[in-house]
Amino acid sequence: MHTSDPDGNGAKMTILHKAGIYGLLAVGLSVSIYLGYNHYQGLLGQIGTLQQDNATLHTSFAVEKETVTQLEELVTEWQIAAEAAELRAQALQENTEAARAELRRLNDIFSRHDFTLLARAKPGLIERRINDGTDRVFSVFVCETTTPGRCDSNGRTIAEDEGNTPEP
Repeated sequence: MHTSDPDGNGAKMTILHKAGIYGLLAVGLSVSIYLGYNHYQGLLGQIGTLQQDNATLHTSFAVEKETVTQLEELVTEWQIAAEAAELRAQALQENTEAARAELRRLNDIFSRHDFTLLARAKPGLIERRINDGTDRVFSVFVCETTTPGRCDSNGRTIAEDEGNTPEP
């Protein structure tokens, strides 16, 4: 006999203790399974959301990549246009400088001559040059109004195929 159990209830207590422990273990295991399942379901929901977000980001990335490509093409076109504009500006500057040089040359000629005295002394010489200049201006005017951009400085049409200058 056991000396520790004077009433004889030791066997009943041990069974109750064991049943309580097993019950607590069962409850603990059930709670653990429930919490694990809820966590698993939450992770599945997060995975679904992340997959949707990933698909959205891939789509957005493709759109942004196309936008960047288009912008790069526009920048290239703009650079080409800017270079062409720079060349045109340089050509315009050269033409302006040539025109100013011609203006200075003509002003120098006019400043050295008194055309009033020359016209009185030699009227035929001045009259012939003025008439020739007037005819030339009218020829250029007629040529430019009938074939714009295809006339030389004497009012003659420039042939496109061989560069010949036939008479109008």
